[in-house]
Amino acid sequence: MSTENRIEATAKNIEGKVQAAVGELTGDAQDQVEGKTKQAEATAEPD
Repeated sequence: MSTENRIEATAKNIEGKVQAAVGELTGDAQDQVEGKTKQAEATAEPD
């Protein structure tokens, strides 16, 4: 994994964590799911 890909994955992971946290605070289940999905995509191995 190149440095650029790692940076993008880290940014997506952080974005997902923030979105999931906001979803938890507001009670928005869709935001929680989308945030957790982004986190999973960020940690998945690239093709």
